[in-house]
Amino acid sequence: MQIICISRGGYGYSEELAAELAEQMGYPYLSRSNILEEAADFGISVGKIEVEILKKRPVTEALRMEAERYRAFVAARLCQKVLEEGNLIYHGRAGNLVLAGISKILGIRVISDTENGINNAMSDMNLSWPRAKRYVEDVEEDIKRWVKTLYRQDMENPFLYNLTLNSSDLSVKSAAASIQSVSALPEFQMGKVEEQAIRDLLLASKCHLELSGNENTKNLNIRVSAKNGHVSVNYLPGQAYLSENIPVVLERMKDVKSYVCTVASTNLVCIGDRFDPASEEFENMIEIAEKWNAAIDLVRIAPSAEKVDSGPDKTEKISEISSENGGILEESDSSPCFASDDSYGVQKAMDRLIKVGRAGTSHTVGGGEKNAADYISRTGDYSLVVVGDVFSSKDVSKARLKRDYINLLSDRFKVPVVAAEELKSHYLFGKMQMLSLFLTGFVSMLIYFCVFKFQEPILRFISAGQTGGDIKSRIIVSIVTAVAVPIIAFTIGGFYSNVLKLIRLE
Repeated sequence: MQIICISRGGYGYSEELAAELAEQMGYPYLSRSNILEEAADFGISVGKIEVEILKKRPVTEALRMEAERYRAFVAARLCQKVLEEGNLIYHGRAGNLVLAGISKILGIRVISDTENGINNAMSDMNLSWPRAKRYVEDVEEDIKRWVKTLYRQDMENPFLYNLTLNSSDLSVKSAAASIQSVSALPEFQMGKVEEQAIRDLLLASKCHLELSGNENTKNLNIRVSAKNGHVSVNYLPGQAYLSENIPVVLERMKDVKSYVCTVASTNLVCIGDRFDPASEEFENMIEIAEKWNAAIDLVRIAPSAEKVDSGPDKTEKISEISSENGGILEESDSSPCFASDDSYGVQKAMDRLIKVGRAGTSHTVGGGEKNAADYISRTGDYSLVVVGDVFSSKDVSKARLKRDYINLLSDRFKVPVVAAEELKSHYLFGKMQMLSLFLTGFVSMLIYFCVFKFQEPILRFISAGQTGGDIKSRIIVSIVTAVAVPIIAFTIGGFYSNVLKLIRLE
């Protein structure tokens, strides 16, 4: 099984390349134009989405929901096709982003230098050089805006692709031959793990389409995920009155074994190689999720090889899971919590989250910490990344490795990345915060008192360094100001930060 996604960048021959590759390899081929027609027939307002994005209008809630519905349709169509045919070549705008969470997809971007793109546009559409230049630039900008709106990604980010081809220097046939060579590598050969991930995405997409198309649930702003037939649906707090209709819709779907519905405005993710739902850190994470109306996703990092329970009486040996495959390990489908081997605390942790109404999804990712980061970056938007127990199997300094890992994640994601043991000091109010509140409050009042009590001396001192003072006075005033201002700002800022934590307003 294999999926090859070809994305266009610049006015190149990406579509011709996809067709040529499909002919050479004998793979079924789908293009974005086919999907657009089918989506329109399905009742999705693709044209409206295009117009709103191209006109640079603000993204409304209704537009966002319709765009998510379109994404679900594309994902369902691609997953269904590859499961039926065994292989697939797709040409579209960053098609590999549609299939987020599925590893071993061969993502290719075809680019062209600006001059070559302009010449091609002039030849194809009989345009003058200025009009062809403007056309190529507008098309490129439109595609970037589309990818940014639908997938929240920068399509020029090279890490989104496995291979980038310059159509200015390479013929279509040569490009197709080079892709065939790369596609034969073991890193892009899908197995049972990837097939299950495709089935999960197909089920989640079908559930999203079913819920968004039902008269009683079409106005729900939802996030749907699935694992081995177990479905998780997150919805916004203000839509709780509609949530009672979700089970009615899901229970009619034959492939849904169980479901969990969670009210959530956003999602947090916790990474670790094991979870302890009885720990203080886990309780702190739940408290933050309750404050933020968030659902919690769990991502367990699996070592290179391990045993995973396949059922109550048998254990299946997972073959070598190297950093090359980055796959999601196969898990038991016996639990509605999407977890299998509870020696790592996944099932108990999910049960705890379900009990408090904060359950998102759980996944086990093979190949180490880097693959876990890659998986998170592909699968969704998070407001907070929490790093729990990691590097448990390492004999070296775990604290240093964990700090380096947090720094790596911080560089990659545009959201806070925090160690689980630091959650309380960053986001919650405890004994240390109470002590800090009193100390910073006392110092802040002292600062205010001194400023108002000794206004004239302070103003004379500052003005002495600006007008009429000698060079020595100016240097002294500059040094005192440079030292005092940050200290005052830190103290007063710390006081009000603790006050906001105390009243649960951040």
